[in-house]
Amino acid sequence: MIQPNKLPLAAPINRQLTRLGWPLALLITFILTACAGTTPDAYEDPFAPKIFKEDTVVPLPTKPPATANLIPFHVSQHSVFKFAIDPDSIRLDPDGVTRYVLVITSPSGGQQVNFEGIRCETFQFALYATLNASSIWQANQRKTWTDIKNNEANRYHGALAQGAFCNNKSQVKNKSLILDSLQPNKFTGKPNADAHRF
Repeated sequence: MIQPNKLPLAAPINRQLTRLGWPLALLITFILTACAGTTPDAYEDPFAPKIFKEDTVVPLPTKPPATANLIPFHVSQHSVFKFAIDPDSIRLDPDGVTRYVLVITSPSGGQQVNFEGIRCETFQFALYATLNASSIWQANQRKTWTDIKNNEANRYHGALAQGAFCNNKSQVKNKSLILDSLQPNKFTGKPNADAHRF
């Protein structure tokens, strides 16, 4: 049997629920929609290490380097090869890779021309393409990122990274500073704080 003293409360409660019905349903729908549209990236830790995502397509140079524009740089007193970089080819790409065209000359005068990239963050390099005898760029189908070694006679990757392209593990993002660091009277192939000001 229903208690008489509870009967007066039933009607007001039902009316309140009826009045709240539509607003409450809309609120629930909004919350569910917002949750469904939330991606995992919204909860990404800003301090977590970033995953390297290289540009899907890395365009190759369109022509051989101009010999008159090449900037020679010293690598090691133990190296018998000569090294030079094409300043017009240097690219500071958004994926954090510094890409460039390099010319290696052997003691006999033979040359190898490479299109390469250096990642300062991991101190690695990659070979993208070489210039063949017909002056056509041939892509390296087995391109991989390789650790740069500083204990080799032909340590040109280390010389470029430490002497011009990198500020510790950060990419130097000012091309003018890189070109200034590559000048023969300034280039040492070693870390230079003055040359790496941002």
